[in-house]
Amino acid sequence: MASKELVIELLTRAREIFRERGGAKGHFEDESGRVCALGALRTAAGLPNIDLALAPTARVGDEYLAAIEHSLEPTAKRLHGNGNVASVNDTAEDPKSVILSLYDHAIKDLENVPGEH
Repeated sequence: MASKELVIELLTRAREIFRERGGAKGHFEDESGRVCALGALRTAAGLPNIDLALAPTARVGDEYLAAIEHSLEPTAKRLHGNGNVASVNDTAEDPKSVILSLYDHAIKDLENVPGEH
């Protein structure tokens, strides 16, 4: 697993990307260039936002990204009763505010974990 600091850095970058381009549902990135919560994470990690079923080689780095996504799950479950980040994004009436709040809380939660590196 990546260090706590690295995870926080990636979540912070993903939050900024989502703030600027967030709002997509059902796709990492839509035709308008908007991203979903996981699309913002992929962008922050330098991974392509393409349909993984059509391009299996785009899965390179997914194991690392899955670990980062996993860091959002407890916060999503606490805030929304659902630890599935994609589901929280796709079912939110206003995904932009919901996901920005999720990122904010997840970053704060990680910052408050003592002694993990």
